[in-house]
Amino acid sequence: MKITGSVFDFDGVLIYSMYIWDNIGSYYLKTLGIEADDNLNDELMTLSLIEGARHFQSHYNVNDSVEGIINDINKLIEHFYFEVLKLKSGKDSPTIYFKAQEFLGTDASNTYIFEDALHAIKTAKRANLNVIAVYDKSYEISQNEIKSIANIYLKSLDDWKEIL
Repeated sequence: MKITGSVFDFDGVLIYSMYIWDNIGSYYLKTLGIEADDNLNDELMTLSLIEGARHFQSHYNVNDSVEGIINDINKLIEHFYFEVLKLKSGKDSPTIYFKAQEFLGTDASNTYIFEDALHAIKTAKRANLNVIAVYDKSYEISQNEIKSIANIYLKSLDDWKEIL
């Protein structure tokens, strides 16, 4: 394999910032002055945002609409990424990968995207880009699908030398 360019996902691959996702429920409840149960993260792990909002209503007596709860959670996440991490774009579109490749001046066939998130891996693959998936415990439930989609799978970024 010849790699002439690499694009690394920042969030989860180069810097561990996934704790915001692992703890967003607790952060949200804390803003309301409510203490979360110790197992809240496990309870929320498999729920959608709507289901999670309903859980806050039923289990924690949050007196807000589902839409209001989701809006507040999104504001917390937005603050974290845009103010704390200073990030500016998402990966629902492969544009960020193409811009990075253009900046590198490398051919797509020899440029690899290092990613950990299933949705970002799918986006890159839909754009016919090469993907090296890097394990992240936050996506444990999706590891089989990630392995099946990615060109290469690494258990750790430290294992990158194995692919050369």
